[in-house]
Amino acid sequence: MAIRTALICALLLAAGAARPAALDLGSTGDHVRVILDTSKSMCGAACGWQDPPNDPGRLAVLSTLLLHDLLKPDPNKAENPDSFAVIPFDHAKWTAELPPPATVTPRRAKGMAARAQFITALSPAQLPLDVMNTYYSPGIIQALADLPPLSGTDSAAMTRTIVLITDGLSVNPQADQAYIETQLLPALAARQTRLYAILFGPDATSRGEAFFAGIKAADAANVRAGIYAQHVFPDFFIVRTGEELPATMIRLFSQGFGYLHLPADRKDRVGTGAVGLDLHRGVGPTEAAIVALRLDPGRRSTPPAPKLTLSPPAGGSVNLQHLLEGREPGGSYSLRWELKPSPGDYSLRIDQGSDESVFVLRPTNLTVALREHQEPPGGGARQDAVPSCFAPGSLVTMADRPCRLDFLVASAAGTAGIPPKLALRYWIKQPRPGAAGYWNINDADGAGIADTHNWEDLAAGGRRYYSQTQFTKNQLPNGADTPYQAHVTVRVDLENRTVAVRGADDPFVALVYPRLGLSPQPPAVKIMNPTSGALGRRQDACTAFTLTEDFGTRLESAQGSQGGAGVNVRAFLIADRQALVGPLRDARFSLDGESIGFQSDPSQPGSAPGPEWSKGKQRRLDELVQRDGAGGRHELCVTLGPYADGDPLAPPALRVKFILDHPPYDHFDVVKSLQAEVLVARAPGLRWWSLLPLALLLLGLPLALLLLRARAALPRDLGYGVAGSAQPHRFTARALPPASPLRRLFSRRAERQVVDNQGGLLGWVRPQGETLYALRLARGVRLCDRDGSEIEPTAVGVLLLEVHKPYRLSSGEDHLWLRMQFL
Repeated sequence: MAIRTALICALLLAAGAARPAALDLGSTGDHVRVILDTSKSMCGAACGWQDPPNDPGRLAVLSTLLLHDLLKPDPNKAENPDSFAVIPFDHAKWTAELPPPATVTPRRAKGMAARAQFITALSPAQLPLDVMNTYYSPGIIQALADLPPLSGTDSAAMTRTIVLITDGLSVNPQADQAYIETQLLPALAARQTRLYAILFGPDATSRGEAFFAGIKAADAANVRAGIYAQHVFPDFFIVRTGEELPATMIRLFSQGFGYLHLPADRKDRVGTGAVGLDLHRGVGPTEAAIVALRLDPGRRSTPPAPKLTLSPPAGGSVNLQHLLEGREPGGSYSLRWELKPSPGDYSLRIDQGSDESVFVLRPTNLTVALREHQEPPGGGARQDAVPSCFAPGSLVTMADRPCRLDFLVASAAGTAGIPPKLALRYWIKQPRPGAAGYWNINDADGAGIADTHNWEDLAAGGRRYYSQTQFTKNQLPNGADTPYQAHVTVRVDLENRTVAVRGADDPFVALVYPRLGLSPQPPAVKIMNPTSGALGRRQDACTAFTLTEDFGTRLESAQGSQGGAGVNVRAFLIADRQALVGPLRDARFSLDGESIGFQSDPSQPGSAPGPEWSKGKQRRLDELVQRDGAGGRHELCVTLGPYADGDPLAPPALRVKFILDHPPYDHFDVVKSLQAEVLVARAPGLRWWSLLPLALLLLGLPLALLLLRARAALPRDLGYGVAGSAQPHRFTARALPPASPLRRLFSRRAERQVVDNQGGLLGWVRPQGETLYALRLARGVRLCDRDGSEIEPTAVGVLLLEVHKPYRLSSGEDHLWLRMQFL
């Protein structure tokens, strides 16, 4: 009695102490306890029971074996060893106020290599169905006590689960249910353990549904009331006939152990034909379990286990890890563990198959990493977006500033795709004032922050979960101006199983600096001529401002970034393109006497970082910021370019942006930009006479081109001869007269006059090639060949003449001879 009371009190004390500490993320391994109903009501008359059996085919034992084979517990692992044990019902009767103590010895699994011994331990010879009483509380108490203690030194994804397999009828239902609801549910929460129940038998619904539904409702009420944070009795399952066993195992492993199962993963009444199974399902599991279940409703004999033949998809392969079998009078199963399944449909055949049910389950093995925040695709970068808590590749942040945390969940095997329904919860912790250890700073009850914002990051190979949060400042005495290490822990659940975790022993460690802020005074300035106001071309002017500290945090928190006594600061100007190509074109700026340039930005042509401030300047604290009314004075100057032309009523605006070159202040915009306007005068107007030289030049240009153009010229010694009709061989030689000045100026080919011996005009000759000359006849004059045939003019109305060849001319009644000749 004393031992029983001490055990129960220890569990209840653990339950009371668990609430403030919230969830321990450091539990080790996967630990499962199966409470197996070994009462005579399970087998009926065969065990000396007067009523019909609720489980004559020993499907409860078969389910226990299948549960073991799907979990593959490994108690011999060097790190995070598992444990799996079966706790049979006890013979003790419940006669007092408290439930009777359980004294049975658990049947422990010792690994897959010792599976045969574990099966023997569950055989009828070693585990008979001979218990007269059915109580649930004693088995739950023993299972809780048998689980290993919680550990804060390891962060493996953990499972602490108790599965109660029974026919659903407690001999002392009121006391049993009350004790479970009031005492054991909080104890389960304290040990971070979940309880499930499987009810076997054709009358399981009437015998046990109301009992377990009441416990489930009490568990939900406790969560709503804040007694503990998460459900400890998520569900119970009813198996009236063997045909409901596949669905039960699928639901149990999906909800309780985080295995992935999709609707198309189950095939019923397979028979001997081949069925296609997609083991990969786009999630790239490290392993997949194929279960073929064969039932014998008549229980005439123990059916042999199905024989499985698996063929890979095209280009794929098979990689068998385990091929396991289980047999009981009511059914049998074959379980094939396939490692790293290939994409595509595998072909499965069952030798001598009949009405087997086949289903696929995939253990989920994920990793979680803390990253810088990235906006989902298509979201774009918004100016007012909350910044990432961390810069890329850094876990350094600033306190008291809203920011976004990003967690990347990916497959531990590096394969593509992860299960679609995951629940992520995280905690931010900082050193506890006045005590050792860490305490939560972002939630009151320690339940963590749940986050549902996520998107598939194909480039990173996982899914990003992001949330807005805020790190608080250092809470330790005299620590307000000093950085501290915050611990970020996170847990990822699939249904009711944790599939990825970074716990208290292996947290993400973030270095949190105090909130810092600097602001210019005045916040906005105008750069102008103190006398005339607006600045003209090539004029310069300056304006002064000071930098002051905000938030009561001194700049010493960022001191010594370069190993000296000062702070490294970068600065540059920001302005829109219209200002850079307009009023501020070719303008030069300086800050504290040293040049400062515009921010490098492809959208701002002509902007370039200056050679000085963009590279950073080391400044003493009293130079950079104002302290006690002294120091912190800065001067911004401008010299306008030679093409400055603006509007004093609409001055161009620019910003002076400062960056403290020290993480995390270089990531956060801790220095407010100085807003500045430059008053630029209009350029002086142009006088009309100032355009006169240009106008004369433009007018003289065509004349110069006309005079300088290339012209065809007649040889200097070219002349012509004229003879009368009576003496056709006596030509009187004549020189060609000079062309008129107008013809030399405007004509491309200067023409010369041709006259007869009396001075009568015959026409004009001009060059037409090296040996041909063109004659344009005067009015009334005709030209014929020597034989009298008239010569046809060209398209432009001229006649082509050869040198030294005589031609006949006729003008009215007169007839002459003409030839071109060299004098």
